[in-house]
Amino acid sequence: MKQTIPIPPGCIAIIDPEDKIVIIEEKKFVPKRGDILYSLSYGIEFIFIHQELVAKLSYKYFACCRIKNKDLDIHGILFTEGNPRPATPEEQQTLFDALAKDGKRWNPDTLRLEDIEKDVLLPEHIHIYKIEINSILDYGDLLHIGFNDDKQLLGFNDGNFDVNINRYSLSSFFKKVQCKLTPCKREDLKPGDTAVCLSVKKEIHNIDLCNICKVLDHEKVVCLNVRGDIITCPWPTEDCNWYKVIPPLKD
Repeated sequence: MKQTIPIPPGCIAIIDPEDKIVIIEEKKFVPKRGDILYSLSYGIEFIFIHQELVAKLSYKYFACCRIKNKDLDIHGILFTEGNPRPATPEEQQTLFDALAKDGKRWNPDTLRLEDIEKDVLLPEHIHIYKIEINSILDYGDLLHIGFNDDKQLLGFNDGNFDVNINRYSLSSFFKKVQCKLTPCKREDLKPGDTAVCLSVKKEIHNIDLCNICKVLDHEKVVCLNVRGDIITCPWPTEDCNWYKVIPPLKD
């Protein structure tokens, strides 16, 4: 006669051949580095990212969040009441939300906390126009720098700079866009890119029109001086930070 014995979730069945009985035991959960766990500590519910076990019921964590008030702590030790269990997706989200509020995120591939990089927008007093035309010509990143009260647009055209007059007849070809700045190295920039070169002593929100340029080649850039004149010059050699001007993904 066969008998079916249900095994509860999280348990294992062990057969004792001598007594011919089935012993059901709870499967022991052993957390791995980077597992996101739920536990009680002094009657308070916590979600934490497991780093290592330092003593019995003492867990070192990458980040720990109190469920009730979303208080977040980075790198510490939690003393638990009993063995932690894997956190549910909802409980994990509580921790992720607390990390995001603190400007951080968890990378499960590298097992590290990372800073969330916020987009840095080009200041509104710097006007950038994007050319919207199908052409065999190489316009680089398609971006043009507005100057002279936006009556003129400085751009790139097949290895040289060009200047377009921003008049009504061309308004259908050029669209004013809000761009963002992405930190980069000088060697990351290629001909046709739009870039910002900013002294390390200058704050990014203090960008002037003379700080922005079009890359012509690996030796020269074209930009505007403080008087608004167009100048072609070698790459700046002073100690500065470079930013690539990125057009919007969606206009």
